[in-house]
Amino acid sequence: MNQLLYFVHQNVQFDFPFLYQYVDDLITAVPRNEAQSTLDIFNSYNTHLQFTVEEEDSDSSVPFLDTRVVRTDNNIICLDWYRKDTNSGRFIPFHSYHPMKQKINTVVGMKNICLDWYRKDTNSGRFIPFHSYHPMKQKINTVVGMKNRILKISHSSFKDENIKLLFDTLIENYYPSKLLKKLLYSNELRNETVNNVNNHNDTNLENTTKYGVLPYIHNLTKPLTRLFSDFNIKIANYNNRKLNTFFSKLKDRTPTSKCSNVVYGLPCECGQIYIGQTSQRLSKRLALHKSDCRHKPQATSLSIHVSENDHRVLYDDVVIFDRADKDSRRKFLEMCYINNCANAINHKKDVEHLSTIYTLLLQQNFTKRKKLPQSYVSDLHLQ
Repeated sequence: MNQLLYFVHQNVQFDFPFLYQYVDDLITAVPRNEAQSTLDIFNSYNTHLQFTVEEEDSDSSVPFLDTRVVRTDNNIICLDWYRKDTNSGRFIPFHSYHPMKQKINTVVGMKNICLDWYRKDTNSGRFIPFHSYHPMKQKINTVVGMKNRILKISHSSFKDENIKLLFDTLIENYYPSKLLKKLLYSNELRNETVNNVNNHNDTNLENTTKYGVLPYIHNLTKPLTRLFSDFNIKIANYNNRKLNTFFSKLKDRTPTSKCSNVVYGLPCECGQIYIGQTSQRLSKRLALHKSDCRHKPQATSLSIHVSENDHRVLYDDVVIFDRADKDSRRKFLEMCYINNCANAINHKKDVEHLSTIYTLLLQQNFTKRKKLPQSYVSDLHLQ
C-alpha cells in the first residue's frame, strides 16, 4: 500500500491536504474536477488492484470506517458516528447471563464517542439480550462500552441523538430503562468499563497477581471469584454458549489432511487404532508414519505393530478426535483418548503421566461425546 501511495503522489498534479489509511481504506480530499483522474491513477497501478470511490453526499459528509466525516460550512471537519445499514443495533441484553458490570460498561462505553453513529438499513439492532445466560458484568460492560464509543467518535452536536438511539436500541434488547438511565445519563459514574475481576489488594501486590479464567455459571462463578481474590488471583469469565452453537458453519471445512495441531486416530485393518498428536499438517505426519513403517520398524508403537503382525494401516480413514494449539494440551488429550480406548495400539506407558484422579471424569466425558465418527465409537469405550 505504501508503494501505491508513493506512485499516486508522483503522478497527481496537486498535493493532498490530508490522507488517512486503514488497511485498504483511504480517505482524502481532492479538487472536484480531479476526482475521476485521481481514481484512474489509483487503478492504473495494478490491473488486479482496483478501487472505488465514494464522494460527499448532500450533507457534505462521507463515511469512513465507523465514522462519518462531515465538512461544515466553514470547511471545518468533524466526525460523526457512522453505522452501516446492516448494523443490527444489538448489544448485550440487560437480562442476558452477563455480569452487571459488563452491561454497565457497555452503556458507558457507547456514550464516550465524538462522531455521528451511522447504521445501515440492514442493521438488526441486536446486542447480547439482557435475559441471556451471560454474566451481569458482561451485559453492563456492553452498555458502558457502547456509551464510551459514542462519546469518543461522535461530534458533541450528535451526542444527545446517539445516546437516545442507543437507549432505544438497548430497550429493545430487554435492558431495564432504570439501569440504562443510570448508565447512560448519570454523571456520577466514571466513563470506564467495570473490571470483570475483584480489585482487592491490587495496590501492593501488582507484581504477584495471577490471572485465570472460569466459565460463567450462575451462583457459582461469583463466589469462586471472591475466594480466589483472597489469594491475589484475578478471575475473568467467559460464556460456554458461543455464537457457533447457534449459527451454521458458513466457511468451507479444511480438508483433514491439511489440518494441524490435532489429536488423530489411525485405524489398522485388524480393528485396532493408533492415537497420536501432531502440530504439523496431518498429511506430513502420516507421511512420517509410512516412512517409519517401511524403514524404522521400532520407531513407534504403530510401526512395531505393523512390523510384528504384517498388518496394513488404513491411512485414508484417519480421523481427527480433537484440536489444541498448545503442545501440552494436545499431549494431555492424547493420553485421555488412549486411556479410554480399549483397542488402542499405543503402549500403556503413553498414559503413565495421566493422573488416576481424572479417571471417573474422563469416563463420564467420553460417554457423552458425540464428536467421534460412528465407525469408531465401538472402539472408544470405557475400560
